[in-house]
Amino acid sequence: MVVDTSVFIHHPDKIRDIPYAEVAGLGAVPVRLVVPRVVVDELDRLKEAGNQQVRWRAGHTLGVLDELLTAPRSQVTIHEADPNWSTYLAGETTPVGKVTIEVFFDDPHHVRLPDADDEIIDRATVLQAYAGQPATLLTMDSSMAFRARLLGLPVRKPAREIGDEPAKPQPKPTRRSTATAP
Repeated sequence: MVVDTSVFIHHPDKIRDIPYAEVAGLGAVPVRLVVPRVVVDELDRLKEAGNQQVRWRAGHTLGVLDELLTAPRSQVTIHEADPNWSTYLAGETTPVGKVTIEVFFDDPHHVRLPDADDEIIDRATVLQAYAGQPATLLTMDSSMAFRARLLGLPVRKPAREIGDEPAKPQPKPTRRSTATAP
């Protein structure tokens, strides 16, 4: 599963706490998370964002990635498998498979696309061709999801709390002319 920057920034849970197997609808099947290098670069840029929450999430995510991925091109476990079938059968939990994470480094001759979302989609299609099986894109970005689906990529988009509709603005009072007729 190729992970977009928006998941690390906007998902209600932080990188270690996101229920990836549940989001992917995989249950106890292992989940392999692939983070394109452009996502790491976007997170690095977002550490300087104007929004404090975005800055914090970007820095936190990079810190976790840096802690986990100490060797280049390594794949590490972010969650161990928890196939707790007894609590699942009782309706209390969903068993989850092992979740691994790795960074997908570009070929040295690769020229990035100008738009980061297009680049992430491109990396997912390359990974899909390389693996010979579908590479699902995990994003919280609707525009990106539409473009990926157009190219035939499977997409998982976690539900996002939209919140209440803002109150409609009150009409401004009309100005009456104070001029008197002659």
